[in-house]
Amino acid sequence: MTGIIIVWFLFEEKKMSLRHFAFKECTPLLIQDFIIHMKSAGNSASTCNRRLSALHAYLWFASDQ
Repeated sequence: MTGIIIVWFLFEEKKMSLRHFAFKECTPLLIQDFIIHMKSAGNSASTCNRRLSALHAYLWFASDQ
């Protein structure tokens, strides 16, 4: 579910193509914008934390590949 949410956020809110998304674009500002987006969508702090944790785990895995 987190993957779908971040993809939607990148495409709809940031107008970024997932096909051209690179790790260097995953900046602290982008993550902060994602958190703001989740909170404005009515997500609780624990939901935001779970989604950030999932994103962190994915980025850690993908960077090792």
